[in-house]
Amino acid sequence: MKSDEYKAKVEKGPLAFITVIPNGQPWMAKSLVQWFIYSLVVGIFAAYTSSWAIEAGAQYLTVFRFAGTTAFVGYALGCRKTQSGTISHGLQL
Repeated sequence: MKSDEYKAKVEKGPLAFITVIPNGQPWMAKSLVQWFIYSLVVGIFAAYTSSWAIEAGAQYLTVFRFAGTTAFVGYALGCRKTQSGTISHGLQL
């Protein structure tokens, strides 16, 4: 992959990627359950960190901004790990 011939071939193109899956009907239940659990964990983490970082009775926008940013970071980290193959491919965007 580091040879000059390979690099020239990649530059020239075309490129193609294929996905090989087992025979049979795809079973989405596992991926959906994993996504639900992941969303639940991110939501609980965002709520927990917000409850410790923001005083009770704070303005709506302050709470929304902090909890939203925390959840965004949680999902962004999950997508990063998905691309490296450590989380099920069903979570890819």
